[in-house]
Amino acid sequence: MSEEMIKRIKDRIAYHADEKKFRFEIGKGVIDYLARDILADLKTLGGIFPPVTIGGKVYIIRRRKVKEGTVQYIGIGDCIYFNALFGDISKNFFMLQLTEKDIGRIVFLTPEDAERSLEE
Repeated sequence: MSEEMIKRIKDRIAYHADEKKFRFEIGKGVIDYLARDILADLKTLGGIFPPVTIGGKVYIIRRRKVKEGTVQYIGIGDCIYFNALFGDISKNFFMLQLTEKDIGRIVFLTPEDAERSLEE
């Protein structure tokens, strides 16, 4: 998630630099460091960046198959946790409460990561 935020910050910086008609080139390394510094500052100031978004997709392994779920709720306590709905709500479904620590072990952010986990 942090890499995605860094990209958004870099895009925003580039957009505003162009918008003001500043036609100077910002070296790639400079803008990378600037975006990372801004993200670090936001985190230091208490910014919270959940690894998932409401309505976003997550994936688990169930019965040796990858199952897609939708994030329904994000909460913040001792850690960031989220509820994901799996299956069809009109038929058979189940909901799991997961934490950011479960990512990469129980739940995956891409179907490819879940598939790789099946192969291991």
